[in-house]
Amino acid sequence: MPSKNLFWVKEYGFIWLLVIVAAVIVATQFSGGSTVHVLFIRTGFYFVMVIGIAASTLSLTLRRVGYGVAAILFLLAIALAVFSSRTFQVVYLLATAVYLIIILIVIVVTIFDGNRMTPNKIIGGVAAYLLLAQMWTALYMAVDLIDPNSFLLGGKPIAEDAMAHLSYFSFITLSTTGYGDVTAIGPLARTLVIFETLIGQLFPAIFIAKLVNAHKGHSKY
Repeated sequence: MPSKNLFWVKEYGFIWLLVIVAAVIVATQFSGGSTVHVLFIRTGFYFVMVIGIAASTLSLTLRRVGYGVAAILFLLAIALAVFSSRTFQVVYLLATAVYLIIILIVIVVTIFDGNRMTPNKIIGGVAAYLLLAQMWTALYMAVDLIDPNSFLLGGKPIAEDAMAHLSYFSFITLSTTGYGDVTAIGPLARTLVIFETLIGQLFPAIFIAKLVNAHKGHSKY
């Protein structure tokens, strides 16, 4: 049996996913915008991508391509820590968001593979839900770089530590909490908020429905 399958036979990778995503969330809120913390956060995303590809049923060639793309994004993240460029930052954030979408699809397909829902698959569902907010954070940061007036913090454009503020904003939007301390003003920002709010409602409902169906199907045997 391939080592990849041995690693995923009990879906232990989902536990690692959740741990890494949780660590990234905490680090984001305590980063203060420092280069070291930002690099740590981007390193966390790299490992999320690698674990996501390892979980896939893709061919060996496609998995290698996936690892290669993740490595390129990681090298770009390191370069951005040394050479600050708004254009490259936007490219990196958009590329990261797109790649996270692919990783999310891989994770969800793995979770719903087969009829049996295990505790570790449920953990994977939680990790996927948290990754949704992280993916939208990358999009919000790209929009904020393109138009600094897209988001307001306390009635003023976000002047510093945009990652922490927009990550927080993404999570309260996904959960439809909406405290109102950070607001979306630009049309593109508001459009993204609309879709994140919708998915924040639909994802748990669909996941719970699948969980119930899997439990009913398994209980028949």
